Amino acid sequence: MRVTILDAGTGDHLMSLVDGTPLNDFPLHGMVAALEYDGLDGWHEGIDPKYEDPGEMPSQAGAFWPEKVFLASRLVTIRGFVALLGDGGSTVSLAAARDGVAALVGRALRVSVHDESGFREVTGYLPSRTTHTRVSGAAFKFALIIQCPDPLKYGPVVTHVLAAGVHELELENTGTGDVAFTVSTGALITSLDVQYGGNRVTWGGNSNGLVLDLADGRPLNHAGNETGYLVAADLIRIPSGRHTVTVTADAPITVTLRPGWK
Repeated sequence: MRVTILDAGTGDHLMSLVDGTPLNDFPLHGMVAALEYDGLDGWHEGIDPKYEDPGEMPSQAGAFWPEKVFLASRLVTIRGFVALLGDGGSTVSLAAARDGVAALVGRALRVSVHDESGFREVTGYLPSRTTHTRVSGAAFKFALIIQCPDPLKYGPVVTHVLAAGVHELELENTGTGDVAFTVSTGALITSLDVQYGGNRVTWGGNSNGLVLDLADGRPLNHAGNETGYLVAADLIRIPSGRHTVTVTADAPITVTLRPGWK
């Protein structure tokens, strides 16, 4: 298993932690950053439900069903250590690693895990300061508690490139959670329409380039500014499995989807 932490805004690599499996043999000399044994919580266990309790039924057995059950945010705990091995390590490097762990606070973080399930990734932040425990002059332990507002774990991007016109596009979500997708183009576009399951998102305008992420519904140009207007803005999410989406545009477009797991 390998856990990698990146800056979500810049993509800068901040830290990689490996476990002690044969695929991740520790070096004999130098410095290693590693996971503690069973040092990853909140990743495989699923997510707590979130709903408004409708209360007990009066004068009969049972309770009312909640109107809707959502997923709460995900809380991922990473417990690791940094240690000098052999005579090739430097206490200066160890101190820099300690500073790097402390500097994770206040940043949007992208956390990816490579394990037997493949590659999956979340985005979150540290809601409190990091904690360090000095083990010796050559090692320290730490714990990172990362709050992920979007609880789904996302896999690699799947891309579909379409010419201008009307398309019945089959999208596959190999995960277990409902996911949004993104429609984009670098060409001049004046109309875009997306339909699925009786819901519809329709955009109009005149823009040289468009990025419409259905997760937030904001139509942006490539400078990051809102462009055009939404005529219809229903909620569209793709459940687990294969589903057909109707996409109509007067420009060539790219549709990208990331499967998501609860």
